[in-house]
Amino acid sequence: MALLAPLLLAGCSRSAPTAASGTTIYRTVTVTVTSPAAPKPTTAPTAAFVAKPQVPVGDIPPGGAIPSGWSKGDCPYIDTATAAGANGNHIYLTTVSNAKPVTCRFYFWADPFNAVLEIAPTTFATATEAHNAMVLTAKASPIPSSVSSYPGFAPGVDLISFQTQLYGPDNGKDWAAVFAKGKTMVLVRTQQDVSEDARHIAQFIVGKF
Repeated sequence: MALLAPLLLAGCSRSAPTAASGTTIYRTVTVTVTSPAAPKPTTAPTAAFVAKPQVPVGDIPPGGAIPSGWSKGDCPYIDTATAAGANGNHIYLTTVSNAKPVTCRFYFWADPFNAVLEIAPTTFATATEAHNAMVLTAKASPIPSSVSSYPGFAPGVDLISFQTQLYGPDNGKDWAAVFAKGKTMVLVRTQQDVSEDARHIAQFIVGKF
């Protein structure tokens, strides 16, 4: 495990920044291709990704209304029993977003019936954009000292762990993990006060992307 180094915006070059032994530098990357004969683009460039502050997810008690844009259903990335075991919580309700790619939320079985796990993938136009979004999402943590990198947590995939918020009363001390695989960034938020559970969930689901 290595602490996330300061994040830098960098262009392509033949040299890379050096770091102390055991330190992994995660940085956003800008790729520029110049050709005098290149035709003008026919589509607008992708807007720069801005990591929005993560907000708490509301409770859903038994019989309560499921928010608009969501429905009760099975998560396509992990079954409820496996999610409950990996996250260390009894789960009574799983909801999925109507938007694609599907976001999944899992709710605790007892009062206050709060969300204890969220899996939220986002697809980008390129793998570089997905990587940059991963870095910027971790950088937006309300507790910068919590940010840690796990290079190679899965074959060809790196992960960043950090504190965030999922359950409001925890005041931004819940744990999350984010990874980028190809053109997809996946954010896993848990209502846990230890970092291992979010990484455990990420290991279960990385093969689905």
